Amino acid sequence: AEDRKNLREKKKEEEHLRLLSHRKFPPAAESRAS
Repeated sequence: AEDRKNLREKKKEEEHLRLLSHRKFPPAAESRAS
C-alpha cells in the first residue's frame, strides 16, 4: 500500500511538471506537438 501511495504522489508530481513546462511554451508549439 505504501508503494502505491508513493507511486501516485510521483505521478501527480510528473503531471504538475508537465503542466508547468506546457505553460512555458507558446500555444503554437503546443498544438504542433499534439
